[in-house]
Amino acid sequence: MRGRSALLVAAIAMLTLAGGAAYAEWWFFGGGSDPAPATEPAATPAEVTWAGQTADAFAEARRSGRPLLVYVTAERCSFCRKMERETWSDPEVARLVTEGFVPLKLRPDTHPDEVATLRVRAYPTTVLVSPEGKPLAGRVGFVEPAKLVEMLRPQVAAAAGRETTR
Repeated sequence: MRGRSALLVAAIAMLTLAGGAAYAEWWFFGGGSDPAPATEPAATPAEVTWAGQTADAFAEARRSGRPLLVYVTAERCSFCRKMERETWSDPEVARLVTEGFVPLKLRPDTHPDEVATLRVRAYPTTVLVSPEGKPLAGRVGFVEPAKLVEMLRPQVAAAAGRETTR
């Protein structure tokens, strides 16, 4: 019986090492060759710079005439992390948000009054708010980049129209 146990342990070790060699990039002991250098530099991911203070964001919205884009997220929300990875990092989404909105990120543990005022009950929640504080549009849950672009474009166009009439 003792011989079988030693043989089983040896077989598992060999399979583990063989698997590690086949998937060297996942194997924590290293191994394999480095990937070939990229011929072009990697593009930097698009980035939205979020305001963290509601008063500052509203002051900027009033000053610029741009609506606020309020993103309500929670620390232990897997769909919030997915939205950060896939949606907010999308170049078109980041461009629209940066050019047409004052982005504000809120969390229920640090901004409970604001989250309650917006009547947020689920995360993530995305709300567009006029500089005067009137809700314009909103979505609850994960929003794919293309769907968010559809939601943002009319607001960006409306804001541009308001700027030209000033």
